[in-house]
Amino acid sequence: MLSSKQTPVLLMKFLTLLVLLLLSPLAAAGESWPLKFDAGPGWEIQYKGEGIDFFSFTRPKGENLIFTLNRWPAQGGPDQVPVYLRKIADSYSESTTWFTLPGMTKKKYEIDSVSGDVFSGEAALFEAFDKTLLVIVMVSDGDGIWQGQYSGSKAMWGEVKKLLGTMQRTNP
Repeated sequence: MLSSKQTPVLLMKFLTLLVLLLLSPLAAAGESWPLKFDAGPGWEIQYKGEGIDFFSFTRPKGENLIFTLNRWPAQGGPDQVPVYLRKIADSYSESTTWFTLPGMTKKKYEIDSVSGDVFSGEAALFEAFDKTLLVIVMVSDGDGIWQGQYSGSKAMWGEVKKLLGTMQRTNP
């Protein structure tokens, strides 16, 4: 049996434990990501903050793709996206001229639009000789730019575009 002195101490320990148990999922889930996505169960998203705001996206089913997204360091908005994207794509295209194989098209990349409820932008699609897409993407909501890279199939690029279409700030 507990003494009258032990009961309040035990009750405080129990309440403290209960509060910690209730708040720990919030602390684990609330690493304060700057963005949120309606990704669904087919995606696994990892975030690295510490001043770099870097996301990596994978598919647990094992689809062969690489997709990363990070905050662009320069200021800008939707008007700068096409300018920055084309400069990067042109530079990448020029640096890979040694990689052109017979039968590859002379046109190095295509521009694809990326649209969502909040963020929109463009992507430069490079098709490798094995039909794999290499994509540079930039999107903005008017308050900064996010830049990403994708490598994978054309079908999975469609899934990545859907994911980007759900992109929102966590604190608008």
